[in-house]
Amino acid sequence: MGGIAWRRGMAFVVGYGVAWSALSLSSPIHSVFANEVALPELANETRVHLQRVEALLSNGQTAEALDNVRRVMTVAKNTIIEVESPYAGAGFRCYLPVRVACQMKLAQWHETVPEMLRLYRQQVDGVAHRWLEEALEKGDEEGLQRIVDQHFCSRVGDDALFWLGEFAFQRGDYATARAAWERIHPSFRWASDGTRFDRYTGLPSWLLLRDVDLQEHWSQVSEAVTGRATKGRWLAHPDTDLDIATVRARLVLTSIMQEQRQRASIELEILRRLSPLATGRLGGKRGNFVERLEQLLDESQTWPKGKLQIDWPTFGGAPNRARHVTRTVDLGGRPIWRLPLPMQSWIDPVDGASRLRIGEDSDRLLSFHPVVINDLVLVGTDDQSVDVQAVNLHTGAFVFQTNPELTRATTYDDRLAQTVPRFTMTSSGNHLFARVVGRDVDTSTSDAPAARSRLVAIDLRAEGRLQFDIKLELPVWQGEWSFEGSPVCDQAHLYVAVRRLDAVRSESHLACFDARNGRLCWRQFVCAAQSLSGEHSEIPNNLLALDEGVLYYNTNAGAVAAVSAHDGAIHWLARYPRAPSDSSVPSDLDPSYRFRDLNPCLVQDGLVYVAPADCSRLFALDAATGQLIWTTPEEIGGDIVHLLGLGDGRLVGSGEGLYWFDAYNGRLEAQVSGGFHPSEGHARQEPRGYGRGLLANKNVYWPTRDSIFVFDQRIIKTETGWNPVLVREIDLVSRRAAGGNLVMVGGILLIASGDHLYAFNESGIPTHAAD
Repeated sequence: MGGIAWRRGMAFVVGYGVAWSALSLSSPIHSVFANEVALPELANETRVHLQRVEALLSNGQTAEALDNVRRVMTVAKNTIIEVESPYAGAGFRCYLPVRVACQMKLAQWHETVPEMLRLYRQQVDGVAHRWLEEALEKGDEEGLQRIVDQHFCSRVGDDALFWLGEFAFQRGDYATARAAWERIHPSFRWASDGTRFDRYTGLPSWLLLRDVDLQEHWSQVSEAVTGRATKGRWLAHPDTDLDIATVRARLVLTSIMQEQRQRASIELEILRRLSPLATGRLGGKRGNFVERLEQLLDESQTWPKGKLQIDWPTFGGAPNRARHVTRTVDLGGRPIWRLPLPMQSWIDPVDGASRLRIGEDSDRLLSFHPVVINDLVLVGTDDQSVDVQAVNLHTGAFVFQTNPELTRATTYDDRLAQTVPRFTMTSSGNHLFARVVGRDVDTSTSDAPAARSRLVAIDLRAEGRLQFDIKLELPVWQGEWSFEGSPVCDQAHLYVAVRRLDAVRSESHLACFDARNGRLCWRQFVCAAQSLSGEHSEIPNNLLALDEGVLYYNTNAGAVAAVSAHDGAIHWLARYPRAPSDSSVPSDLDPSYRFRDLNPCLVQDGLVYVAPADCSRLFALDAATGQLIWTTPEEIGGDIVHLLGLGDGRLVGSGEGLYWFDAYNGRLEAQVSGGFHPSEGHARQEPRGYGRGLLANKNVYWPTRDSIFVFDQRIIKTETGWNPVLVREIDLVSRRAAGGNLVMVGGILLIASGDHLYAFNESGIPTHAAD
């Protein structure tokens, strides 16, 4: 394993990261659901053709083997197949589109069966070259993408990737540019072919080298950053003839433009060691790549920090669910305005008792999640009808209410659902989109009447007038369908999770609708599994994350998927070990994770963070491939119901307590309170989290019932370990307010408690936005 310095230096690869992973993956995997998740996998009759390929190759029948591969690529559209994953034995499995998996095999055969790739190129190179010329002549990115999708391993596949990256970079889409350029050569990710570190092959190199002294360990690192191994985990072009240094320099440039300084520094150091004299045009100037990039990296420290966000358009503040507020608010005096909200409560469907919940109270559910658009605060107060209240952000002045006669308190019991409604919405332009549930949604195991949920579009310019609604009805929607939550939006489309029910299980799908009129654009099946609700009905609250044209879907049903927002094609799907049903939970396991309901993926820095309701673990996936980066042990952080975002290189999560994890290896570094089991006789720790907090500037705002604790995002190392730094405590009782879900925008802090929406600013005096 190398010397002590090497083990300590390479923290993720052989130090903390692997120790943490080994701990978590060697602990028992309790699951009664693991084999009951159905996926859109390759049909058995088609799979036979792939299984014959190796036998044909061993008999020297190369042409016949290639025919089988190409036949599968032609007929197996919209299906996926499992690929190699080092943690499959622990229940973390990875699936890719069949076409991608076949291209991966062709790329691997470049080394082992070169005749296979030669024959393939004889068949496709002519078409691919013609498509490339036409696409470049017209500036047609779709034409370039067609080459990548259909003929990746052709001789011009690398050219198509290069120009896709160029076009994306020119329009400021740095993530798409990076995704294209990264696949030009295997060494642009970790490409170790040895046994020591090959489990990390295909992962981003910078993650593995964050704490490594490259000067000291270059002889060991150089093999992985110049190699060609992919281990069947990701797709890279097999033999590009493009200049490697030119592409490496562009990858460093994208990191700088994405404000990923640590990643840029590591990639720049690798470029310096491999190609110190390489020159070319970069960033509008010609010169030495290393010198030019050093200059840009240094200058980037003074660049403006992103676009100022003046709205809070959706849950989590942004479609990727990782909003980081740049300006903090120091509360001055009492609220500048308050809005009464109808109190919601919950009774356990098992025995009718009011039981303890995580991060909220049963008698005052924290179900309200306001959005802010154009100085208008909008809060939904009922999900069985269209009830939205709108007030001015700065003054609290009434603007409109869509259904003023409806406001009412509600108790949710076993006649409705095991889960509780959450009032989330999404705004785009001058429209607000919300889900209306009606009565029971998941009736697969209930005698209750079926529900017909719908999405509604409200025109904010017309005092909340209903613009259109979307119903899942015949003839398009056969069977019992429902919306799982409110949609996520871009400028033109709505994306939402939908569920189809039968007597045994529920199917999880994604759907895209035209944001102008509600017309269905596409629908994609993701998985089918037994519902967590058991014999009780369920009101799902599954939300999507959207980042750089890709949708990320935590199904809470044993799978996470990355799907193209353009056409619904699956990029990858990851399986994780499902926890036991309620009746079989081992007594030593914390069942708090069952209270995770508004738990979309959080997407940031090329990673996808997931906290499912059917898994006691937290884990992070590579956004490009779906491969597991890290996972926590079962006994850590079960009470985390909110992933708040990344700050100072740490993932911050909350529930009963507040937690700091290393964002890139998953190590728990610090916490405040937490670890509560919602079982009889188990005392709560204080302070106790109460609602969803947020990250603002360099701070973490963590609400409790009576206070907001403001911590530094950084933690400090002491003799006893890493410890949080409390900046201040904001007393809410003296301000005649209570804790709840936080929103911070336009110099205003909103607190959505169980029965009021409070607004604070720094002066304590209502003002207009221009003041």
